[in-house]
Amino acid sequence: MYGSREYVIMRLRQALFHLDNAINLLKKAENFSILDIILPFGLSMIPDFFEYDAYGRAMAEAHMALMILSELRYYAGFVNLDIPYIDGSTPLWMLLDVGFDNIIFDLLRHMKISEARKKLEDIRRSIIQALNSLSRARLTP
Repeated sequence: MYGSREYVIMRLRQALFHLDNAINLLKKAENFSILDIILPFGLSMIPDFFEYDAYGRAMAEAHMALMILSELRYYAGFVNLDIPYIDGSTPLWMLLDVGFDNIIFDLLRHMKISEARKKLEDIRRSIIQALNSLSRARLTP
């Protein structure tokens, strides 16, 4: 059985695992987004689908991290972090993006993916700081 500190450390590491996966998937989505911007109309549909797939999987990973962090609010007040969600991830947004395929939609989408990645990286840094602080507290007699 875990003590509360050990349990929080274990769960923070799990949240970190999911955040790392989400960040990597958002990086892939960003790369596909760049391809979507530079390719002409007919060819850009393929990167669009890969971009939305990577984004959807990233948000699933981010949601897992959010669930863990929400649980930890009971144990530790410092873990009051929210996972950002990108607006416009609905099927309607994708239909507009793929259907009209103009640079405005593509740039908007790219900026939102980049913004979400940066927010997740900030949360990741906060979790690492919390883990370091909990580890140091455990070592101090």
